[in-house]
Amino acid sequence: MNNMIEFVIDHGMTVASSKVSNADLACGVLGALRRVRGVVQEVGDPNALSVLDGGLRDRLLVKGLRSACRGEKDRPVALPQMGPGAGVAEMIMTNAVDYCLTVVANDGRATDVFRVAVVLLDRLMESLNGAPELSDLIAQLTLNEESYADAARSDGSKLAYLN
Repeated sequence: MNNMIEFVIDHGMTVASSKVSNADLACGVLGALRRVRGVVQEVGDPNALSVLDGGLRDRLLVKGLRSACRGEKDRPVALPQMGPGAGVAEMIMTNAVDYCLTVVANDGRATDVFRVAVVLLDRLMESLNGAPELSDLIAQLTLNEESYADAARSDGSKLAYLN
């Protein structure tokens, strides 16, 4: 399953990178991470959301520790602003993630959902040539949560959060 997840996400990255700038690609990956977080939140288990956020934090810590062991001094990189191609990149990457999540849902292993998030975070760091600050990442991933939640309550659709 892990190979399939990486293959689908990498294919999405290849397609998106041929159409948009690197900054817009990073925005697309952020959108895909937002989708994964939204799906985990939609399940309604607050512990799962905590585990996901903790896993992202741990991945950033591991990257920092690896750099420190190599004698490099990593500075957090800024998350890019959305450019003209960010919407295209987000559409491509969220479609790739939707495919992965559909396969994972049929497999029934929750750990694969977290694997999707970790692979996306790794690809985000690759596209940024560094790791973002955790607080900046979480702020981007929780962007507009209230407006999504309000839309879901107003029309009764659980999918409103994901759109």
